[in-house]
Amino acid sequence: MLTLGVAVLGLYTAWDVACGADAAREELAHARHMLKEVACTLPVAKQPMPEVVIDVEEPQTLAEKNRNPLNVKKPANGGMWKGQVGTDKFGHAQFTTQEYGIRAGALVLRTYAREHKVSTVEELVARFAEGNREGYVKNLCRRLRVEPDEKIDLVKRMPELLRAMVRQESGKDLPEHFFFSYDVAAAL
Repeated sequence: MLTLGVAVLGLYTAWDVACGADAAREELAHARHMLKEVACTLPVAKQPMPEVVIDVEEPQTLAEKNRNPLNVKKPANGGMWKGQVGTDKFGHAQFTTQEYGIRAGALVLRTYAREHKVSTVEELVARFAEGNREGYVKNLCRRLRVEPDEKIDLVKRMPELLRAMVRQESGKDLPEHFFFSYDVAAAL
């Protein structure tokens, strides 16, 4: 009887993952009821059903799903970034690793500085962000300790910018090892 209960419980746990927590809970309650009825007809003593704890994972952000911590868009020229494996429905590049996503963000910053002569946080956000630009500027300025219209060197400040933009775009700070090579390059 206990083996049958464990098997049914395992099936309904898998059902939970496939169909959603509410449907799985309803099915599990029904299975418990059926098992109790079967247990009542068997000469073996009843065993209490173990409680099922359903662990619901925190939903991933778009940046995490795409392994693109800065939510960099696909290149305008129709090509692909190194490490890019696709594009989501919003035009964001999807990468094999987060390192490739950060690399693409670093290349975007370098292009902004060299080709487009972007030199302030306001100019950067106006060019890079589509959403809440005012909040974006405020957060970057606070992290970089600069004024919105203060001139900065995007290439020299790249490690700080990358960290701040990752935090803004994905809502999380990444471990330091993701930025080590940019720290070294900025120090040269």
